[in-house]
Amino acid sequence: MKNIKQVTNLITALSLLAVVIFLLFLAVGFVETTMPNNSYEVKITGLSGLTVNGTATIMVPIPASVDGVPVMSKVELTGRYQAFGWQTTIRETPYGKMLAFTTTEGYVPDISVSSGEFEKKEEPRLLVPVLATHGNTSVEEFSRRSGGTYTTVVFLDGFVRRRTPHRSRSTSGTRAAGA
Repeated sequence: MKNIKQVTNLITALSLLAVVIFLLFLAVGFVETTMPNNSYEVKITGLSGLTVNGTATIMVPIPASVDGVPVMSKVELTGRYQAFGWQTTIRETPYGKMLAFTTTEGYVPDISVSSGEFEKKEEPRLLVPVLATHGNTSVEEFSRRSGGTYTTVVFLDGFVRRRTPHRSRSTSGTRAAGA
């Protein structure tokens, strides 16, 4: 009787172990693994109150690796980021390469373009140029931290505020007799 109880306990333990192992292998099929991804979106609003004085240009930072190398090619950046009413190019500035939107139209539409995901890498990405980091740490050291803010630059050139015509006001009043 003692041997039967030991065999029963052994069979129960092995059955439980088999079920646990089966569930572990089965669970892998139901777990979705997602890789980190990077996306890039340019959204500039509030341009409707401006007019173009000849040629207007807006230059925005581009995504780059820690060492400042752009992670998207010129063709990707200028092809994916075509905004209605704007020409898109890459321009070299004193701070590095930037994505430039240029127009000669009098009316300036807002800019809203996105690439969706452009890569799946676990490497840190920044918008360059990086002008300053919190605590004046190096860009490389800053990128190893999880979070934080840094200073970059956006250029706007060739815009003037739209003038609204002045309306003449007329006032009228009455004067009471005897006053």
